[in-house]
Amino acid sequence: MNSFTLRLIAIITMAIDHIGAVLMKDSSYNICFRLIGRLSFPIFCFLIVEGVFHTRNIWKYAGRMLLFAFISEIPYDLAFHDTLFYWKAQNVFWTLFLGVVLMGICVYVPIIKDEIVLQIILAAAIAYLAYNVQCDYDAKGILLIFILGVLRKFGPYIQGIANGAYMYLLTQNTQKFAGFSGILIAFYNGKPGPRKLKYFFYLFYPLHLLIIYYIFKI
Repeated sequence: MNSFTLRLIAIITMAIDHIGAVLMKDSSYNICFRLIGRLSFPIFCFLIVEGVFHTRNIWKYAGRMLLFAFISEIPYDLAFHDTLFYWKAQNVFWTLFLGVVLMGICVYVPIIKDEIVLQIILAAAIAYLAYNVQCDYDAKGILLIFILGVLRKFGPYIQGIANGAYMYLLTQNTQKFAGFSGILIAFYNGKPGPRKLKYFFYLFYPLHLLIIYYIFKI
């Protein structure tokens, strides 16, 4: 499957997850929604790595992620914390932005590019930052992006297996179900697919959170 298909799966499962977390939190069906939603984040991490290697301008790419991190913060805080500003948790775009910065440096900065020890140190530092500012998925998300980036040269099948192992060994409870997203990653064919909806995928995150919040308040 191509990048477009993976993105579509990721945003659909993400929306299901957020519906479960906000609108179905007191329902017996909550766990079903949350388990389905576990598939989304590793796919986004995989696509971030692919984006770093295929973008024409890594820093413009990082800039887009940063812009949507700011745009998404209020919708995120409203949907999950019922307030305009909640400083104890940051939306997932911050995690993805830091992942782009990490992989951008590892791939495009000569002094770091071929030095795995320096890359590990950098990954640990950015993971520590993500943990302390409490980004969504915090250090675990950054380290997953790094692992998928390091293993990219071995192909999506190996990346998929690594994702499954990582989620099973290093996460708890329902988050282990995210390992099944490795099956979808393994079927990636390296093609982008349709490009017309590029910004729809960026906008979907804050817009669907606002819709969920509006329904929740009704």
